[in-house]
Amino acid sequence: MEWLPSFFAALDLSGIQETTADTDRLQAIVNALLAVMGAIAALIIVVAGMRFIFSQGEPSTTVAARNAIIYASIGLVVIIAAFAIVNFVMGGLQ
Repeated sequence: MEWLPSFFAALDLSGIQETTADTDRLQAIVNALLAVMGAIAALIIVVAGMRFIFSQGEPSTTVAARNAIIYASIGLVVIIAAFAIVNFVMGGLQ
């Protein structure tokens, strides 16, 4: 790994033009994608809840519906955390 600092020191990046990122547009796109994923997770929770209600006590259907609700809820928490992180980071870049 001794060669790594000399490798980066030898790179000539002077020819690369500097570009500016459109953070507002990027933030809007990421927020829209997270909103769609959140809506899908909520829909999965509703459908799994209906499956749980209509399972009539059948163990395999009840377990599958319960697992779907748990996993979709965890996904929804991750989506909300991703939304918060993206907006915090993008707000710091502006």
